[in-house]
Amino acid sequence: MGYESWLERDRLILLDFDPDVVGIASQPFWLHWSEDGKKRRHAPDYFVRLADGRARVVDVRAEGQVDERTAEAFTATARACAAVAWDFVHVGAPDPVVMANLRWLARYRHPRCARDTELAGHLAEVFREPRHLREGAQEAGDVLRALPALFYLLWTGTLRADLGAGLLSNVAVVQTADGSIAGPERKGRGSGVLVPRPGLGSHSRRSDMHKLSRPASIAVGDRVRFEGQARSVLAVSAQMVTVAEGDGPPREIPLAVLLDDESFEVLTGPARMPLPSVSLLDALPEHAREKALWWEGHILEVLHGVSPAADAEAGPRPDYDPARRSLTSRERAKAAELTAEGYQVSVSTIGNFRRRYQSEGLLGLADRRPVRTRPQFGAVDDLVVEAMRKAIREGEDDSTRTGTYFIWRTGEILRKAGAAVELPSQATLYRLLGKLSQGNPTSGTARNRRSRAHGAVAPFGQWTAFAPGEVVQVDSTPLDVLVRLDDGVVGKVELTGMIDVATRTVTAAVVRPTTKAVDASVLLARTVTPELMRPGWVDALRMSRSVLPHRRLLDIDERLEHSAAKPVIVPEMIVCDHARVFISRNFRASCRFLEIDFQPTHKASPFQKGHVEKMLDSVGTLFAQFVAGYTGRSTDHRGRHLDKGPLWSPLELQELLDEWLVRIFTDRRSS
Repeated sequence: MGYESWLERDRLILLDFDPDVVGIASQPFWLHWSEDGKKRRHAPDYFVRLADGRARVVDVRAEGQVDERTAEAFTATARACAAVAWDFVHVGAPDPVVMANLRWLARYRHPRCARDTELAGHLAEVFREPRHLREGAQEAGDVLRALPALFYLLWTGTLRADLGAGLLSNVAVVQTADGSIAGPERKGRGSGVLVPRPGLGSHSRRSDMHKLSRPASIAVGDRVRFEGQARSVLAVSAQMVTVAEGDGPPREIPLAVLLDDESFEVLTGPARMPLPSVSLLDALPEHAREKALWWEGHILEVLHGVSPAADAEAGPRPDYDPARRSLTSRERAKAAELTAEGYQVSVSTIGNFRRRYQSEGLLGLADRRPVRTRPQFGAVDDLVVEAMRKAIREGEDDSTRTGTYFIWRTGEILRKAGAAVELPSQATLYRLLGKLSQGNPTSGTARNRRSRAHGAVAPFGQWTAFAPGEVVQVDSTPLDVLVRLDDGVVGKVELTGMIDVATRTVTAAVVRPTTKAVDASVLLARTVTPELMRPGWVDALRMSRSVLPHRRLLDIDERLEHSAAKPVIVPEMIVCDHARVFISRNFRASCRFLEIDFQPTHKASPFQKGHVEKMLDSVGTLFAQFVAGYTGRSTDHRGRHLDKGPLWSPLELQELLDEWLVRIFTDRRSS
């Protein structure tokens, strides 16, 4: 199943975990439409078929990454789905604790983890009563055998645990699904169940997610009576209400205690507008915030007749009584009052502030001139900016050119488009080129420019692997060593290696004259097979002499009795580039047979598999230069008459590499 970011992968895991989901398709269709004369298109991330037959389209995007253009695409998709009676949902980042637990359990979702049906049945019997995870696994038998089956039963729902309470540990409480313990959260944020989108416009910047969401009966700014006294509500949460306590510090009252008080009632009071984003308020100077709050008190009196600073029992002043005075009359009274106090305020000013407060809240009363920003590109015409962007995109895969070329190309693009716009000065164009190419300079090397241009952008980031086999990277590179081939001819070989990201263990490495698809499959077979001791290897390299639980593992695989001290790691996901050997049908079929996820990186993005790139480079510096026939990394570093000296055969070089990986590299990474 395809995904384009780690966030999409998290949501895919949640969908796989959801028992109501029976089918998933990645990027199921393209939606085309026109807007303002421009053609637009959007491909949703997933199509989901539910157990009751309903269809659901899912878009995955972090809330902070939903800009106006993205919200428009979501709105168009929701409208199209509604026309065919499909649900549409937009989901963001899930709960990190639930997600960390599900990523762990997902590694054990394959039926191979519970092939011992007798053990699985015993686990279900052991956990019929709530007990700690480790304790139940020990009672069921050998822990190494029981834990994979236990995690599989947690994934399938046969057993349940509170996945949102904390990371799964030895003391996590587990019970069968029909027990009394609370199971994993299955509703709301962080769950696999997706709630249909409430409306077509709910993902705009005016979404309720950007406002304070409070119970209708008690809201921030309300006045309530508690213990016989009127108090102002400062904050409301699901369990606590914070109220003002006279001149003392605010008091937190449990919601149940507040509602149970005999004198409790919600008093009438001025309802303040929703608070703006904290980041917007923090961007304003202190004096601007104080001035906005000062204006808010006066505007609330104009709107509701009572100032927030008035006593709870005080009624509206005669000039501001909404029952007797019109809104215009109250605005005139406020202008006259402030003018008498020495402020130069007109009636129109009061009206403007009132309208801005009603539409924007507190932020509408603030003086935003101190934080007002200039246009990103100054006075440069948008057509010039777009033309230069196009010129830079054209050069992503070309040879490196200077800024003079891109400025010339910008003018050519405008001329061919028939745009009647005058180019700014050369100095302005160079500054514009610097801003548009920031992070990926046009004068850099062609390789780095291609890598940055075709790589992933925010919100995509690095994937953190916590468990062995969770992420395994594979790659090939020429090995800087001459060998004597089977026909006696001197030549070079290629090194194909696989490294586990969590433990930095080289799970397998093969040396071949040329890497073929079958060699990649052999590499995959070697990583799931114990590394046997070879004649001549010292006993210190045996697994029985290592810190690995050798004796307990013998019951799982008898071959471990004669194996070397290299762990056997079964990959959960393999990350590779688009080399023909890795995207071949043979290699992908081997991954499917072993139930391993296959994830290619973006093209020309070696940094997305940096661990294996660094490992291959380390082999060149720590191993190859000590081998006879070392050629150096380039012709400038190559010695003379290497082919006339002693050389190893590919098989002998493979034996040396295997011993070096166990004896030197593995021990070096773990020290």
